[in-house]
Amino acid sequence: MRRLSLIKRLASTSWGSDMDTLRSLYLGYVRSVLDYLCLQASSSKTVQSEIDKVQNHALRFICGGMRSTRTAACEIHARVEPLGLRREKASLEM
Repeated sequence: MRRLSLIKRLASTSWGSDMDTLRSLYLGYVRSVLDYLCLQASSSKTVQSEIDKVQNHALRFICGGMRSTRTAACEIHARVEPLGLRREKASLEM
């Protein structure tokens, strides 16, 4: 996803934006598209899994985590709600 590459470029261990800036950028620029995809997609497990992978990559960039870092730990550290919960909320609101 091209939008994710912007976060990747701005995130660095030695220089770059801080975690709060990267989080705000992710929430406004990337997750808004992911939320739209969740609503528009056929809600198949495969599509949901691919969308979750995009968020997982973004959270690792935001937190500076390695690939072995657990997704739940990144979600807590970055204060980002899991997409599974967001999908449940959206389905209840409809």
